[in-house]
Amino acid sequence: MSSQPIPDSQIEIIPNSVWIYRQSWNGKPTPYWYARIVLPEYVENRSHRNQAIRKSTKKTNQTEAEIWARDTFHEMCGNQKLGMPADSKTFAWMFADYQRVQELKVHAGEVSEHRFKFNEETYRNYLKPFFADMDIRRIDSEKLLEYKAKRMTQMGMAGGSTKR
Repeated sequence: MSSQPIPDSQIEIIPNSVWIYRQSWNGKPTPYWYARIVLPEYVENRSHRNQAIRKSTKKTNQTEAEIWARDTFHEMCGNQKLGMPADSKTFAWMFADYQRVQELKVHAGEVSEHRFKFNEETYRNYLKPFFADMDIRRIDSEKLLEYKAKRMTQMGMAGGSTKR
């Protein structure tokens, strides 16, 4: 199984920065347009400067794909200027990255194995059901209050039934 860009399907949207193109999967064209984005600055989670970021636009219409690609490019540039990752990250991704660092600290004797396991259990039992697939940039004080209300309801402290 392999995907390949379809020859002569590439359209430049923003000079030297954004292109959309069609792909084939196992020799058959996919219905979606894809975007190739090159940001003007170094992207911290890419291996080298100006590495192309490839994403599905999830659009079958060319005009909609162009709009999506342009908007995504500007969003990524804005994130980059704010010092945030260019690509959006989920809470699950951020937690996994945090635990990866914590595991290194466990091996170095800086963090206890108990703390590492406690973090895993807390994430799995309490945080994952609510936050896992949420974009980290969307978690604000309102979302935290929403989470707190849900937890209180689950514990039977806000008129809800107790879940354990």
